[in-house]
Amino acid sequence: MTRKYGGNLMRFHRSSNMFRFALAIFFLLGSGVATSAQNSESYRRISNWLGLYEQVYQQYLSIYSQTGQVDEVSYSLVDGDVTKAFAQRQGLSLLTSAKLALQVAEDAYFALPEIPLIQDESLDRLLPIRLALLSDMRGQVSAALELTQELFAAALRGDADIAAQLSAKQMNQYIGILRFENVAYNSQLTVMDPDNPAYSLLSVALRTNEAIIRYGTFFADFYHGVVDDEDRERAMAQSENRLLDSNREIVNGRLSVKRWERNLRRMSVANEDDRINREVGLRMLLAMMDAFDVEADITAAVQGLIDLTLTGKPLSDDQIDETISLLDIRLQTLIAQRLSLQRERSAMVGELR
Repeated sequence: MTRKYGGNLMRFHRSSNMFRFALAIFFLLGSGVATSAQNSESYRRISNWLGLYEQVYQQYLSIYSQTGQVDEVSYSLVDGDVTKAFAQRQGLSLLTSAKLALQVAEDAYFALPEIPLIQDESLDRLLPIRLALLSDMRGQVSAALELTQELFAAALRGDADIAAQLSAKQMNQYIGILRFENVAYNSQLTVMDPDNPAYSLLSVALRTNEAIIRYGTFFADFYHGVVDDEDRERAMAQSENRLLDSNREIVNGRLSVKRWERNLRRMSVANEDDRINREVGLRMLLAMMDAFDVEADITAAVQGLIDLTLTGKPLSDDQIDETISLLDIRLQTLIAQRLSLQRERSAMVGELR
């Protein structure tokens, strides 16, 4: 049977077993894993592995950004904003850097240690799923880099018809990353207690990602000329519905954090390890509240993009450019903050005793 940790904190208080409490707090990672290991060394091994995993994930993710920089050079050349000589010099330099970064990421991927197995049904199932998703991401990144090279070569040849392909590629990259995240989130939610604030946080990220995916899919289709104004209205309505779900979960999650904090402060401590675990738990809860603030900003940014798209006017190249610019600047920054907060919470697990 799959175990679900992290329900009512008071049951841990009544049992006077602060280590069991630490198991509940472990779910505040937002990583969706819990462990029935009998000592804190298990936390450290898991935390260390997750830290290495996140580093490799970020390395692959950075390559997406580098391919985007090459795409911008291709855009500029097609639009006549730069000379062919400048584009060739700049683009080749960026491509060389991206290829080197891919090799570094590949080396780090193959250097990942074996997943620590501690005979917990949930953990032993979830971490291999994460590793498999990272393997899938390797393929996506390699394909993105290859397509970037093809489009760059076409731009150097003077092919002005690649602009739509460049735009669609950027959107599809966003969509691919978010779908990758959502598979991980869904697998985590299946073993989590809905009363846990981490459950709400993952649900928020999942629904907001779905809103962005639906929004981005519409624009990717638009670049290929297969949508009309009616499709636009329908796609934006579907995105807004996902955002409504996100905002409801943000409210639930914030209330859950406050409830967990109250229960945690009421708990007595029997020794120094208990005191440290409670202190770490409170810091995790504070970080969780910060995470809900970031998710609220993400939903607001997506709503702004929807409002921009629903102007009632036919879509124009200028509007598309503005939309892409907003998506690049605002959402990339916020999603980077989301990932940064996830890493901070993961690091805290190693402090549990």
